[in-house]
Amino acid sequence: MNEETLNQLQMALMKLMPLYSHKVGIIFKKRHSPIYGCNRAQNKALLMLNYHHKLMLSQLGEALDMPKGSLTSMVDSLEQKGLVFREADPKDRRKTYVDLTNKGKEYIALKMADYKNHLKEQLNKLTLEEQEKFTQSVYDLVDMLMKM
Repeated sequence: MNEETLNQLQMALMKLMPLYSHKVGIIFKKRHSPIYGCNRAQNKALLMLNYHHKLMLSQLGEALDMPKGSLTSMVDSLEQKGLVFREADPKDRRKTYVDLTNKGKEYIALKMADYKNHLKEQLNKLTLEEQEKFTQSVYDLVDMLMKM
């Protein structure tokens, strides 16, 4: 790839992240329920656990790009809210796993329903042809990023 194309790609990717966050991902910034009152980082953690299921704390921290101290505090908070639980590895006491409780699964189901409705609202601003192009582009982007 030549330098000019690489520079243009870099700028496009830098625009993509905040656009996604503002246009589509904003639903995860909002508090869904005053009962749980999860912040953005907590919602991301719950989404990661929903997608990957049981994760070691170190894996969750890496996925969220969060230092160990902050991660521990966040997981403590989610545990106090009854949304996650910790589980020690019976074969290796140094490993601790975290996963969603049933209450956590219900919360994420509500968040995902809200996300789907919000996504539908945003996509309805596009023509049917643009919606199909957008969908295929997202599939292609994910596929290519997984190859990198």
